[in-house]
Amino acid sequence: MKFLNWKIIYKIFIYEWNKKLIALIIAILMWIYVSSLYNVEHIFYMPIQFVNLPNDLIVIDSSDYTATLVVKGEKEKIKNIDISKYLNVKVDLSKAKIGINEYPIEIDKNEKRLDFYYELNKNKITLTIDYLTNKILPVNIIIKGQPANGYYISDYIIGNDFAIVKGPKKLIDEITNLEPIPIDISRATSNINLQIKFKLPKLVTIENQDELFVDIIINKISNQ
Repeated sequence: MKFLNWKIIYKIFIYEWNKKLIALIIAILMWIYVSSLYNVEHIFYMPIQFVNLPNDLIVIDSSDYTATLVVKGEKEKIKNIDISKYLNVKVDLSKAKIGINEYPIEIDKNEKRLDFYYELNKNKITLTIDYLTNKILPVNIIIKGQPANGYYISDYIIGNDFAIVKGPKKLIDEITNLEPIPIDISRATSNINLQIKFKLPKLVTIENQDELFVDIIINKISNQ
């Protein structure tokens, strides 16, 4: 067995060790710098799409409707990337249940082969699901202001006396009447025709909104 040549080991590892250490540090820093030119990290805030939700259900609340997507890859390939062309974030609600539950977040790839690496900041989302229902309620209007001097309201005609209100069951059950937005007729000198609008909670809509209009008849006072 040959003995180790300590002089050679000394020259390789110990002699002028401080210079060699500096050279090693410089080499590592150069490698990090060169790598940073080619490999970068971008953060995208992706809207979460809810798919396959049964027609009789509605999402009424969520902890957050966006997901943070971290994309890593070569700088030239991802610096101006339109991430939505390659990836979509979705939640499959085909098996949604009434109440508050967690659902897995999935990523759909629009391309089979991607030139970058990606990961989500979370893999689940908390959603509140309710039944989607409707109710028929009477329609009224509120008129504010007065016509111009010498004019008066002779009549008004509502296109449909009833509105079909649609939304989450919890909210629909609480609505007992519709609150119309006041119609301002101040200084009017001719008939007014417009849609009747209502103050509605979020997620509540009027199904037959196109039928809910009013004609306010403004006539001139006769000088007889």
